[in-house]
Amino acid sequence: MDVATTVQGLTKIDYVNGLGIAIGAHEVSFAHISKRFLRVTLLHARSFSLPEAGTERTAALENALALFLQELQVRPEQVVVCLPRQLAFVSRLVIPETARGSLSQVVEYEIERLVPLPKEEIYYDSLVYETGGEERRLGIVILAMPRRVVDDYLAVLESAQLPPQTVTFSSAAFISTAAYCIPLSDGPCVLVGRTHGAVELSFVEKKHLVASHTFSQAQARNEDILTDLIAQGISRNLPGHAVDEVPIFVCPTTDAPLLSASPEHDLLALAIARFTGAGADVLPPDGLAALGAALQAVGEDVVGINLLPPEKRAHREKTLSPLTVGLAGLLCLLALVWPISVIVYQHRSLSAVAQRTADLEPSVKKVQAQESEATRLIERLKLVEDSTQKRVVPLLKNLSEVIPTDVYVTNFRYKEGDVEVSGVAAATRPASELVGLLESSPCLRNVAPKAPFTKTAQGETFTLGAQVEPCA
Repeated sequence: MDVATTVQGLTKIDYVNGLGIAIGAHEVSFAHISKRFLRVTLLHARSFSLPEAGTERTAALENALALFLQELQVRPEQVVVCLPRQLAFVSRLVIPETARGSLSQVVEYEIERLVPLPKEEIYYDSLVYETGGEERRLGIVILAMPRRVVDDYLAVLESAQLPPQTVTFSSAAFISTAAYCIPLSDGPCVLVGRTHGAVELSFVEKKHLVASHTFSQAQARNEDILTDLIAQGISRNLPGHAVDEVPIFVCPTTDAPLLSASPEHDLLALAIARFTGAGADVLPPDGLAALGAALQAVGEDVVGINLLPPEKRAHREKTLSPLTVGLAGLLCLLALVWPISVIVYQHRSLSAVAQRTADLEPSVKKVQAQESEATRLIERLKLVEDSTQKRVVPLLKNLSEVIPTDVYVTNFRYKEGDVEVSGVAAATRPASELVGLLESSPCLRNVAPKAPFTKTAQGETFTLGAQVEPCA
């Protein structure tokens, strides 16, 4: 199990209603999403036509917003507004890894050079990603939008008492939709969409937006020209990757199709399949950007763009939902039960070990007694071996030299320094002579009969005893 992935998944647990609002050139799209624990559900999505400009456009936007909120019958806690990529200024620069500690200063300095408006007249944000392989450089994507454009839309939302927490743009929303519905791999890919009457290309690698470009309808008037523009963008923004190896995902609209795409590369088809049975059948073709904004509203964003400065962001009012209370209670219960269960388990383990020790104790004592007896016998055997080597072997050698050949030894017994010899002497030799012969041996002393001599047909029997002396 990947611990980092697990922890990241747990941080996404929430109980929230999110609203994504995507404002285009001729339409405004809404997507309402609920998140319960980790389950995300698309509840309602709809698009409304808008005039191109003027007070009629503002009035139409206000009416569309009021109508959609009336259909919802619920107040979303998180609101994200998505504006067209064509209205944004997007630039990219590459800096050394050593400048990581001063990124904010670098962005503030470069933004005055890259954006054709004073810094006081724009809202901006930046994305940072690692690039350059072993050279370890940082890529920075700087995004900016005129304040007057954003403020006009903020005024409409605030009048409806629906201030947004985030303002993003369509490229980021498309990437969030793709990441949730596919999801995106760490490899490169290209997203092709159309907003505000222009074609936009988003180049993604390792789930990071590395470049974003827009082209007018005249510049991308047919599929062949658009395909050539995509190939040029891949060569410039995703170096080292072949054009035919980079997947291209198309975001369809109600206009003529941008590119012919298979179902596995049609982002609208993927979104409908992902939310089947949860209201996705009503997702309009122009609603993909609103869906991405709504996903960002419930914490499923992968890009992390927010053009609003901190003081402009509406703060979410935390409410205690039944699920939140239930989760808090469950966590408290686990916090109490877990230590107790550990103590109980350890107690059971120790009891089992103690019982097993008690069961084995008689066997262990028996083995210890046998081990002691074996040690004693080994020591005695060693003593006997030493005694045999020092006394018995020289004694036997000497007796074989002293005892005559007509005397037969039938029994020889040695015990703790005493020896006893029994046998039969020939009829021509008295057994009493053996006492003197054995007494003359340097290995024996105090030789004496231990039983009366008895005459038999074979000769005279004898049993003699003596004490053994060390001899060579």
